[in-house]
Amino acid sequence: MNKKENGTVTHSCEKKDSPSKKINDHSRHFSALIINRILLGCYQEKLFWSFVLILCCALVALPIYFRVQEYLSYESSQIISTIVTPKNLFPAVTICKERKSMFLYCDLDIYDVNSNYNVPCPRDKQTVEERSNVVGTGSYRTNIQPFEFYCDELRRKCSPSDLQSQFFKTVRNERGECVTWNGNGTYTNANNIIELIVKVVKVERYFEVIEVIVHEPQVDGTLQDLTFRVTTAKKYEISFTKVVSELLPAPYSNCINKKQNDIFPGKYTLENCVNSHNCISTFKQCGDTFDYCRKYIPESIAIHYGRNNTISRNINCLKKQNETLPPICLLPCKQTDFEVSIFSEVDTRLNNNQFVFVMKNKNRNTYIEKKDKLDKTNNWTRLASEIAGLFSLVTGSLLICIIELFVYAVLSCF
Repeated sequence: MNKKENGTVTHSCEKKDSPSKKINDHSRHFSALIINRILLGCYQEKLFWSFVLILCCALVALPIYFRVQEYLSYESSQIISTIVTPKNLFPAVTICKERKSMFLYCDLDIYDVNSNYNVPCPRDKQTVEERSNVVGTGSYRTNIQPFEFYCDELRRKCSPSDLQSQFFKTVRNERGECVTWNGNGTYTNANNIIELIVKVVKVERYFEVIEVIVHEPQVDGTLQDLTFRVTTAKKYEISFTKVVSELLPAPYSNCINKKQNDIFPGKYTLENCVNSHNCISTFKQCGDTFDYCRKYIPESIAIHYGRNNTISRNINCLKKQNETLPPICLLPCKQTDFEVSIFSEVDTRLNNNQFVFVMKNKNRNTYIEKKDKLDKTNNWTRLASEIAGLFSLVTGSLLICIIELFVYAVLSCF
């Protein structure tokens, strides 16, 4: 509606600006110079400032990417603690007389063969059955070939119940005759100590040399390499510390929770995995493998790859395969180790076919636990605030820019 005042005509509202004029006016007043130049500048300016904008976005995205990667990555720390337990559980002990080399084929050392054997190896040479729990328990002694165990009645460090058949297992295989004590790891006593006198049944020399392996229960001790040798007419004090190590499961650490790539009986171990790989690979390449592991080769592999080569040919092949690099095997996620220290002295009361071993826990009723723990100090709120702060630092008034772009987009729609 028009009014006339003092000879002039006024309108109730001025003429509205066109949408394109509003867009241009709004664009000229952008707080961000880059956006202003991209929208209103000449072609060269638009090209230059577009490149600058892309470069700035890349410089912002790069630290954000590394920060997100840091957030997603996990670091671990190891917590070592002493655990008090009501039971003093003992390690397994395997005692062997003249344990043979692992590198035997057809009962011949592959590195000590001077003659030509141009005949195949008889199969009966490679199959010796394992005898388990062959134990006779008397009032104070237990006879297990090739050893005889009994308690010292004077010291009374063990009782007849300590020598029950459940704690002994005779293992006779291609590596020799051995006896494993406490193979299941169930033996315990309140005194935290056990003393056994071991007598060698068949003495072939004045002082017999015996191999003793202290190892984790439920593991074949005849396959373990960490051994110490004892001679008769001596007393050996074996002090141990039990250490239970627990790694983080995959994908946080490179370990496995189940038995795989392990053809040997008992629990999975890194050593058994390496030996299993070597035995299977040599069987596939040579058509046969070492004496100690041939009976454990899976039947499908034995049927498919087995060949009836001569002894000499197989020995040469085994030598060549044994020089290859060992495989990469994974650690078990949980394993038990025993840190052992040994002290020996001559015992004049013993015969030349006897020796004594005394086993005790260094720290009574305790064991060491080494457990990996996940360290994740970051959280998503901290990550979000750091990213928002980085955006604000680079772009300046980030919120104002977003509002201006929103208004520009709305105006462009009309």
